[in-house]
Amino acid sequence: MPDEPARLPLRRHRDDSRRELHSHGPPVRCSAADHPRCRPRSPEQRMVPGGALPRVVCPARGDRRRRIREHAAGGARIHALVNRVDFAGARAELAHASAVQAHCPRAVPRVSDMFVAAHVLRDPAVGSAEDVAQLRAQIAHARTKVLPGERAMLDQTEGRLLLDRSRAAGIALLERAIAETDTLDPDDIDGRKARSYSYSPLTLDAGRAGEWEHVWRLLDRAARTTSASRCALGAAAEDGTSVVVVRGADGASQGVFDATPSGPAIDATHLVPRHLKAALRSCPEVDVFARPPVQGLPQLLPDDVAWSYRVDGDRRPVVLSTAPARTMRLVIANAEPPASLGLARLLPWRSSELPDVRLDGVSATPSRALAEFTDATFIEVHSHGVADATGADASFLMLSQEPDGRYALTAAEIRQHPLRGRPIVILAACHAATTATYRHEAWSLPTAFIAAGARAVIASTDVIDDDAAGTFFDDMRVRIEHGESPAAALRDARIASLTAHPGASWVRSLMVFQ
Repeated sequence: MPDEPARLPLRRHRDDSRRELHSHGPPVRCSAADHPRCRPRSPEQRMVPGGALPRVVCPARGDRRRRIREHAAGGARIHALVNRVDFAGARAELAHASAVQAHCPRAVPRVSDMFVAAHVLRDPAVGSAEDVAQLRAQIAHARTKVLPGERAMLDQTEGRLLLDRSRAAGIALLERAIAETDTLDPDDIDGRKARSYSYSPLTLDAGRAGEWEHVWRLLDRAARTTSASRCALGAAAEDGTSVVVVRGADGASQGVFDATPSGPAIDATHLVPRHLKAALRSCPEVDVFARPPVQGLPQLLPDDVAWSYRVDGDRRPVVLSTAPARTMRLVIANAEPPASLGLARLLPWRSSELPDVRLDGVSATPSRALAEFTDATFIEVHSHGVADATGADASFLMLSQEPDGRYALTAAEIRQHPLRGRPIVILAACHAATTATYRHEAWSLPTAFIAAGARAVIASTDVIDDDAAGTFFDDMRVRIEHGESPAAALRDARIASLTAHPGASWVRSLMVFQ
């Protein structure tokens, strides 16, 4: 993942404003023949959205230097405008950038630049035949000079460019990109992006055609899983368009495609239309199969519906050969992050029942937590949470300081630590379910715990009421111990809490991941 940027701590009782994601795309790069200091960038720097701040890779003099800098700044603006679904503004910037690029004849567009250009030119009503032909020529030239992962990226780029002009040709290129990624190392970042980026337009295209069962097949393939034959919801969204499909208790599929122009923000409470919510009313529980950026959004379904996000198949663990012989409840509470961070001290943790293992105060360090995670069958973490959706780990847990000064427990560390007890995990920390703003995967603390072996994770994207958390999660834990599923236990605990305390809105943002 990308280098971890600095983050600001978010207190448990304060809903700090989130940072807007500005995608600073890379500039056009002049070839190595132009200057010996030209050099390729790492795969992570090629990520879209995001990427490095605009910089001139190939130094130039006088007026040419100014034009290259203009092009770099224009590339950054185009990326940002595409992220904001402002295609009119992006088209204007693209036209200006092309004029500037004409003064740097040896310039070579990056793969990410061509990807963004395809977004801008995809609509046949606005992308001229000349512009499309020029971009396709650039893609064809680049295919001969890149690694397999980038070649798959180029295929999906051309596929999405053609999809609304020649559906068959676009689908063929997108499917070819997916097939190419199946031969690559799973850690090839370009391959992973190409695969996910290909499934998004394919799924939306099937939704636009009203092919609801095909939407389900594409969602299954993208997640490397098999969706439920009944009581399931699927969703995908990109660039202001979305598709939602459901299978009711009778197994019948129906859906809706929405191409209404909108901004980049997704209103989860209105993403699923009323008639589709009604189709799920008779379901005892609903499995949700959602592609980024929908996965991880709270309040997708009403408070009185038991539902959970199903994590991608390649993020689920292999069956572990050994498991603990008994149940073991672990609680981490009253951690003491460095005083220099200025965090308010949390209220003392309270529970109706003592846990088997408790890490408290200075003993609640990241290393001790990971060690105790191994065999636990039920984990509760009551701590400060930090959220930065633009960062590599999106959110992390702030625990007590190690001798070396480390106090953050991140998704990357959790993902690499096998959980033999297959625990149910409650993250009673603010913003612990925040998902990184990547188009190609849902990267978060809950998905990290699932990848490490957890059966289910309960977490929120919002603040946690420190005073009420102990009682609420005790109620939920007892319901699970009495045989309720995590999703049903969360629903029933939430209804009970809202009935007793109508103003307890924080419980509405809690979600289950499985």
